[in-house]
Amino acid sequence: RFQDGQVVALQSRSVFRINDYQFNQAAPEKGQSFLALLQGGARIVTGLIGTSNRQGWKLALPTVTAGIRGTDFLALIRDTTSYFKVKLGSIVATNGGGSAVFTAGQNALADNATVVARSVTDAELPAGLFGELESMSLTGSLSGPASGTGTAAGAMIGPVPAWAVGLG
Repeated sequence: RFQDGQVVALQSRSVFRINDYQFNQAAPEKGQSFLALLQGGARIVTGLIGTSNRQGWKLALPTVTAGIRGTDFLALIRDTTSYFKVKLGSIVATNGGGSAVFTAGQNALADNATVVARSVTDAELPAGLFGELESMSLTGSLSGPASGTGTAAGAMIGPVPAWAVGLG
């Protein structure tokens, strides 16, 4: 759980990096959260940075970068493909092929860094792909921001047994 109320829950054997995180409760619109999922999967619920400064929130994966629009979503890497499942809000997936927006209830994949991400149905996803991430309960984790300010850069979390949270 981060100071702005954002929650990142990691699937087992995931590698996650905080590239840059800056938050001041008095000025959340100036915050930034630049994260990277290098291996495995994550469920992410954005906080005040994601709602106050959408341009200041990004998640990098090997084939695509996700931006958000007030979101609860799953991101997962399998082999060389990046997958998303949007639970609430929407994400914009951007890479060398362009940008595509995916909304609540949609799945997406980006299997190449030069081809725009595309929508896929549940039936088109590998069986059980999001199983561990969807079984995570984040109840009680979304109570809002912690007080004060926070800064982190280059922090790395990984591999973890079930799920881990960021700063907070």
